[in-house]
Amino acid sequence: MAKGFKKILTNLIKSSLSKSKAKPAPPRSPQPQPMQPMQQPNYYQPPMRPPVVSQPQPEKPAVRKINPKYKSFYKILDEYKLAYEYNENLCYIKDEYDDIAQYLGYDLSFKKEPENQYDDRAVAVYVKEFGKKIGYVYKGKIQDMINDWIDKDLPFTAYINDLPEKDGKKLIEYKIGFYKEYDKSVSKTFSLTRTGKKDFCDIPRVENLECCKAGESVEFSFDSDSETYVLSSAHGEIGELPKSANAYMDEGGENAVVIDKIYTDDNGKTKAKIRVYKI
Repeated sequence: MAKGFKKILTNLIKSSLSKSKAKPAPPRSPQPQPMQPMQQPNYYQPPMRPPVVSQPQPEKPAVRKINPKYKSFYKILDEYKLAYEYNENLCYIKDEYDDIAQYLGYDLSFKKEPENQYDDRAVAVYVKEFGKKIGYVYKGKIQDMINDWIDKDLPFTAYINDLPEKDGKKLIEYKIGFYKEYDKSVSKTFSLTRTGKKDFCDIPRVENLECCKAGESVEFSFDSDSETYVLSSAHGEIGELPKSANAYMDEGGENAVVIDKIYTDDNGKTKAKIRVYKI
């Protein structure tokens, strides 16, 4: 019996030793956990939107200052002479005085509004350079004249002249000039002289002359040093009338001086004929 017990004990010891020499089992990798649904916030969350990219805005044209004291109407405008000029108040758009006042000295344009529900002879007023509507012409003589001049296709011009106040009311005053054709039955032609001289900007007069065209009216002034009439276009001085023209220029009545012809002589020089109308 003792031998049987000893054999059982020996087998138990061998079994224990064989188990201690076995390799340890590899650690188990963690099992992926199922994804939990996102919890909704307990407040309103607006949907995401793409960022707004601001577009560059076009720059507004600058409003430069013009002093109307240095403005005046041309006495002669091509084939027309200044016949009438008036100072009038503008019926300007309500609550836009400050905006309109910045256009002091600017030229105006006019447009008939025959479909106007209040007045079929209404004339709207615009700042010519910007095309901005600023008001209307008051009913009366000036409104009638503008309608007539537009219908007859005769020239007239105007600009904002002053910003006066009367009885505490702010006013916008404009100056307007109307032109009519002048009599061309009495005239005389002269050759333009001294075109080789330079004007006050040190530009040769002939270069200014070459920028002109036949039929263009020019300004004139008497030069006491040369004792001649100096002629100027929008480009500058273009030359002088000969002294022989003085007597005709000094005769009674007004003068309209127009470039009658521009040509090149046999030597390749630019020349001009000037016609003086007695109006």
